[in-house]
Amino acid sequence: MLFEIVSILIQKDIKDTCAELIDAVGEIANIIAGYSKQYLTNFKLAISLPNVVLGSNHTICIQSNVPTIIVPMNCSIGNFAIEVALKTK
Repeated sequence: MLFEIVSILIQKDIKDTCAELIDAVGEIANIIAGYSKQYLTNFKLAISLPNVVLGSNHTICIQSNVPTIIVPMNCSIGNFAIEVALKTK
């Protein structure tokens, strides 16, 4: 699904992991974070740059005292989720 979304976004057929794919995923995350920021100002949260993790067999560690939510998303291409860690300033 990721390849299809990025192919549509950059109007180029992407079939393998490449710099364009990673950059596009990071940009999508930046767009979502930037849009969300307007709704989070009352909560005194800091928004950091997103991390892009591709592939399998990864272990992602977060601080134990930072609440994390998973936001399920769906679109015509399929379902996916965005994980967000919330840490106050």
